Amino acid sequence: MWQVLLGRRLPIESVVWESLVLASAILLAWVGILALRSVRQRQWLGRGHHAAAWLAWTLVAVAVAVKAGAMGHFPLASWQDSLLFWAETALLLLLVLEACRHWWVVEALGFPVVAAALAAAVFLPAQAADFQPFLGSHWLSLHAALNLTSYGAFALAFLAALLYLQQEKRLKQRRLTGWFHVLPPLEQLEWTIRHLITVGFVLMGLGIATGSIYARVAWGSYWSWNLKEAWTLLTWLFYAAGVGAVRLRRWPTRRVAEWGVAGFALILFNYFVVNLVWQSPHSLSHIPW
Repeated sequence: MWQVLLGRRLPIESVVWESLVLASAILLAWVGILALRSVRQRQWLGRGHHAAAWLAWTLVAVAVAVKAGAMGHFPLASWQDSLLFWAETALLLLLVLEACRHWWVVEALGFPVVAAALAAAVFLPAQAADFQPFLGSHWLSLHAALNLTSYGAFALAFLAALLYLQQEKRLKQRRLTGWFHVLPPLEQLEWTIRHLITVGFVLMGLGIATGSIYARVAWGSYWSWNLKEAWTLLTWLFYAAGVGAVRLRRWPTRRVAEWGVAGFALILFNYFVVNLVWQSPHSLSHIPW
């Protein structure tokens, strides 16, 4: 973050994209705080606040474009890049969901998380893993973009699942006070969970397929069975079971919601733990912490 403050000069592109991302994070945090207050007071956020959230997404999109122009390829090769792209896609999905369903509680819970991810991305190191000759591959960009977008869909399904479980619990306990009146209806949450899990499952499957093609081009083998690949496949199969049960209507919605929560825990473990501790082309263990 602005290493020039430490006596090191940075290209103007770095200063520009980092400033845009920080501005977006501050703007999102502000809207999230207002949304949380509106939830407590049972008031509707005005159009200006929604416009501010869309402006925040636009700033992130411009920052990614500036970073891509400076690097000469789409920025998806480091922890910083992946977190930035995930925040961009998750924010877009949040905005689309809010526009379709008008769930202001989603803004209150989701925007601060995205703002924190954006702020963290600025301070993370930008070094890429040791496969520089292949960074310009379209298969790599497509592979990373599909997987990270699927993470965004699964994250939103996780949020909807938590809201569903909370709403159902309050109904069973007849606790119809507090946040109950601002929680989305169970039918809408059920529809959202089922469709987001399906979308995320399809995107992750395509991400695995394009990653295999990229691996064949870069290293001569479609699959190497390192821990990252194995855990990603395990996560995809876990969601596959949930999608199958959803399509066949074999599970009640509560179980689907619990499945969505457990699946996202697998994704978090894969993203934060496996990436840090396992040495592979996917490894992020060069991060100094």
